[in-house]
Amino acid sequence: MLLGSADLMPRNLDRRVEILFPVADPCLRQTILHDILGLHLQDTAQARRLLSDGTYERLRLAAGVPALDTQAWLLQHWHNRGERDENHT
Repeated sequence: MLLGSADLMPRNLDRRVEILFPVADPCLRQTILHDILGLHLQDTAQARRLLSDGTYERLRLAAGVPALDTQAWLLQHWHNRGERDENHT
């Protein structure tokens, strides 16, 4: 697993230094993959689908399905994570 800028585009690579770095620790990789990326892939608050013509359409939730704003969720819940991790070491 490599982490780095979400902006790895030629125009950015040509005009500034962008860096990727490996995540060597298996526990950190699992946290990133499941707790962070997994959560963000469920986000419905600002979800959009990339269409074949390169445009995006906003996703509409089915009736009764609550929206999930992952950034707001993380702000409300992530502060407890460190306490849980300390109890498991």
